Amino acid sequence: MIAFEPVATLGEAQELRVLRNECRGFMTGSVAEVSGAQQEVFFAEQVTAGRVHAWLLRRGGRADAYALLWPTLAGLRMSCGVAAAQRGQGAGTLVVAMVTAAGHCLGGPVWLEVWRDNAAARHVYLRAGYVITGTGTRRGRVVETMVHK
Repeated sequence: MIAFEPVATLGEAQELRVLRNECRGFMTGSVAEVSGAQQEVFFAEQVTAGRVHAWLLRRGGRADAYALLWPTLAGLRMSCGVAAAQRGQGAGTLVVAMVTAAGHCLGGPVWLEVWRDNAAARHVYLRAGYVITGTGTRRGRVVETMVHK
């Protein structure tokens, strides 16, 4: 059974933290490890306050992927990640489709950043209808901005 569920408890927020920390090497922003205490504050001040929308994708009860959406001047920024053991098995495609749809329901557009050399993620985003709207360099690597209108 597959479920895409909002993060509603601190325990779920901690599951998201574990996934996020596992995926941090793919992030274009901060790659610092998030502690349990930091996640508790983030959950209380951002998620429960409605400033950030957070979801877990579960398959067979296991948290396989996460997604975050938060408002910016350019629209809703997405961040997502897939557990290493689940990569290449469709979890990324599912979570991107679900969070993109949720973002449009919240008023979109939805945008994200991805490393140009992250071929697997770029493939998922492009197939989901995202288009490249800009490029830049961060930490010596090329980063692309993509938007789904």
